[in-house]
Amino acid sequence: MKAFFSNGWVGAKDNITIEGKKKLLAPLAKNISTYLNHISELRPVYKSDLRKTATLYHETILPSFHSVRDACIRLREINQEAMYKASEQARRMAKRAIWSMVIIGGTAIGIGLGFSLFLSNLLVRPV
Repeated sequence: MKAFFSNGWVGAKDNITIEGKKKLLAPLAKNISTYLNHISELRPVYKSDLRKTATLYHETILPSFHSVRDACIRLREINQEAMYKASEQARRMAKRAIWSMVIIGGTAIGIGLGFSLFLSNLLVRPV
């Protein structure tokens, strides 16, 4: 499990393109490390005393988990906002591209019709 988180961090830390993400990743990495350390403390306690295990879980591990979860939720929200903005920008660009193609196509059709009329008059006049 620890390898999963550490491998995921490599990609997340090195790919910070969204504003606010860098500020969130450093504490999140620390929170995950703390959480994993608390989890590793649970196994020896679990084998010796169940009451102590419950206390450790509710007072230490659960708050640590909640801090990791809340940071992950915020990270997801930041990513969703960025994806929405990128989607809106792509939609605007596509709309501009469509209108550009309509204008260019209409102009090409007009020039083609004008040239064909000119050419047909040029060919028919001598006859």
